[in-house]
Amino acid sequence: MSRPVVLDNTLLSNFASVRRVDLVLQLWGEAVYTTPAAFAEYEAGVAGGLLPKDAWVGLSILTLSDEETAFAANPRTCGALYVGHDFAKQPITPTLTICRR
Repeated sequence: MSRPVVLDNTLLSNFASVRRVDLVLQLWGEAVYTTPAAFAEYEAGVAGGLLPKDAWVGLSILTLSDEETAFAANPRTCGALYVGHDFAKQPITPTLTICRR
């Protein structure tokens, strides 16, 4: 099984904007997730007509624990968000943003 890949709104938006969600799914398939907050941000872009509506159909959404939510909200620890997994059994792949001009 692939390591989980957690996408933030930047990644969701970037890949959807260039219509290349397929690249993410080819690389990580079912190991791709997002959080409710990140997906809500993406949906705001959809509602504003800025992002495609059906780009991420079927994307799994992880619900964060209270501890994970506090970690993500703390400006001293928000450099990376690794959602509650046992790192010894299943390390998490860091996110990667690809930009193109």
